[in-house]
Amino acid sequence: MHKYSNDFKRFLKRFGILVISLVILDFLIGDILQHYYFKQKRGPLYRTTYAIDSTKADMLVFGSSRAIHHYVPEVFENKLHTSFNNCGRDACNLIYSIAIISAVLDRFTPKNIVIELNPNEFSVSEEGKLSPLLPYHDNPTIHGFLKYNSKLENVKLLSRMYPYNSMLVHIIAGDLSLAPADDNGYMALSGHMDYYPIPDYKQTAINADRIKLFDQLLSKLKQRNIQTTLVISPIYATFSEPDIQVLEIKKLVSKYDNVSFFNYENDPDYAHYDFFKDGVHLNQIGANKFSEDLANKLISRQQSVAPKSSGNIDGKARDRF
Repeated sequence: MHKYSNDFKRFLKRFGILVISLVILDFLIGDILQHYYFKQKRGPLYRTTYAIDSTKADMLVFGSSRAIHHYVPEVFENKLHTSFNNCGRDACNLIYSIAIISAVLDRFTPKNIVIELNPNEFSVSEEGKLSPLLPYHDNPTIHGFLKYNSKLENVKLLSRMYPYNSMLVHIIAGDLSLAPADDNGYMALSGHMDYYPIPDYKQTAINADRIKLFDQLLSKLKQRNIQTTLVISPIYATFSEPDIQVLEIKKLVSKYDNVSFFNYENDPDYAHYDFFKDGVHLNQIGANKFSEDLANKLISRQQSVAPKSSGNIDGKARDRF
């Protein structure tokens, strides 16, 4: 019995040493990853840091990959005579955008915010998809949105390495300036998709919690008197009417006189595969055409003295009030 007791004690001692070693290793590696993460000067990870900590552009665009590839800075800068920064990020949806906008508002008040909305923006779940926010968990505003990634985020964040899981290659690329270059966050797509008949877009059920969260953001933007533009940019698909998401957006827009909505669904001017890199992303030609068109509409909005309900309806890109 005495022998087994000693063996068990040795086991506990070795196990304790192993646990302590792993904790120390986790802290050391996590601190190294954190250091090099925030040293980046290029790439998508750096762009998120820049949006949260640094940009002071008068006009900011938020959204997922469609934001990154559809909004050409030069067009908006030249036409609107404003500073411009694209804060979109690939594979990141509504909650990510709300979190980044909220963090930006903690630091300064931009004059104009454009939010690119995917056609299924109020339907998708972002559980497990908000890892791009994890490196900023020390920011109280960002931390408040991490519960949408997982209910166990506070436990997982006990690990210093956890926020940087699967980011090592991107961190190295960002530090060594190997990441693809961008233009104020915009990345042009060259070439065009192969022709195929325009498909019908399948609508999915609306998540009321996402609408509530978005409504709270719009209310905050109204309080700060920030001109806000909601956009569904062109997509190679046909939408049946009534589009349930568009109906929800219109309800939100009607509550706020600082918010406009431009909807490019079913716009015949973009019903051609030559404008698209793939079914959901405009190529450089399409992005320039779209940016010119939207910039002109924003100019018309600025100059208009008509009520918001009529001023928001503009040509073929329409909110369909």
